Amino acid sequence: MKEWDIRKELEKIQEHNPFTHLGDAVYTLLYRAIIRMDVSADEVLSDTDLARKLNISRTPIRNALQKLQEDGLIIRSAGQGYLPAPLLREECAQLMEARLAVEGQAALRAADRISEKQLAAREQYDDSLCSPAAAIHHTRCAGQYLAHRLHPDLLHRGQPGL
Repeated sequence: MKEWDIRKELEKIQEHNPFTHLGDAVYTLLYRAIIRMDVSADEVLSDTDLARKLNISRTPIRNALQKLQEDGLIIRSAGQGYLPAPLLREECAQLMEARLAVEGQAALRAADRISEKQLAAREQYDDSLCSPAAAIHHTRCAGQYLAHRLHPDLLHRGQPGL
């Protein structure tokens, strides 16, 4: 796990809700790290190491790890600690189906709600990607464009009242 911000992230979680139990805050921290894939598939999560990195006792960490195991996000590794649970092919297919359904609905809602000014800005941005000067950049960054620009725009514009 990325050590550079693990303690800071725990502090942010606690600041957001100061009445959260420490075990719940650790659960949230580890849950986010696993979902964001900040924890590699072969990285062992040990209560001792996490306690040292977070400068807290092992009890809230053990509670968080147990809850993560119950939720199916980690598996116990004999004598080592815990590992992120592998994502099965069937689960990947289900996630992709859900993603397609959500993105399709977001695109439909965004198309109904987009203003002329927003449409012109989107078209100008799209044209800049397709210019000869940007052709090489566009092919390398098409996935990043979709993930970081298009999807948030669609989700934002698909929100009720926007």
